[in-house]
Amino acid sequence: MREEPFSRLVRFVRDRRIEYTQELAIGRWDGEAQARELVGRVKQLDEIESEMKTISGPNSHFGEADL
Repeated sequence: MREEPFSRLVRFVRDRRIEYTQELAIGRWDGEAQARELVGRVKQLDEIESEMKTISGPNSHFGEADL
């Protein structure tokens, strides 16, 4: 079964956020500028995910772990 485009995008956004957060946590960055860039990317992905929750509506299961 093929995954819906919206669900695939949600998974992509969450996967990238996890990746960037892990890079920050383990110190896989060179210098303050690169660390700030990673923090900015995480914040952007948080905003995207928030907008996706708004788009999906109050009766969706978007926030549920099984999505």
